[in-house]
Amino acid sequence: MINSVKKWIHSNHLVLIIISVYFLISIIKIEHPGVNNDQLMFVNTATLNPDNPFLWKSFHGIPMMIFPYIGALKSYLYMPIFYVFGVNIWSIRLPQIILISISWFILYKTLLFAFNKKIALLTVLFLSIDASIIVYSKVDQGPTVLEFFLKILAVSFLYLYL
Repeated sequence: MINSVKKWIHSNHLVLIIISVYFLISIIKIEHPGVNNDQLMFVNTATLNPDNPFLWKSFHGIPMMIFPYIGALKSYLYMPIFYVFGVNIWSIRLPQIILISISWFILYKTLLFAFNKKIALLTVLFLSIDASIIVYSKVDQGPTVLEFFLKILAVSFLYLYL
C-alpha cells in the first residue's frame, strides 16, 4: 500500500506542487479584503437564522432560494462547516480555496486523459496563477466557486462517459 501511495504521489508530483503554490498564495492574507454582503448572503441560511433578510423562497420552512437567481445549495454545504468551526473568515474562505484546489486536480486528470501531460500541467499552471481566479476564489461573490467546481466536474464526467 505504501508503494502504491508513493507511486501515485510521484506520478502527480508536479501538479500537486502547482496546486500547493496556488493554495499558499490564496491563503496569504486571507482576511483581506474584508467580507461583504455577496460573500455573506448564504451565512444566515447556513446557520438557520430565523431573521434572514437574504431568504427569498422556502418550502415548508426549508430554504430553497436565497435570491431569485441563487439557490441554497452553498448554504447546505456550509452548515456542517459552520457548526464545527463557527462563522469566521477562515470557515468562510478556506473551503472555497480547497474546492478550487480540488477542481485543479480534477481538471488536470481530465486533460491528462484527453490530451497529454504537458497540456494538462500548463493549463493548470496558467489557471492557478491567474490573479483573477485567485482573488475570486478567495472573495467568492455568491456561488461562483461552487459553480466552477461543478462545471469542471461536469466536463470531466462528460469526457469520461463519451
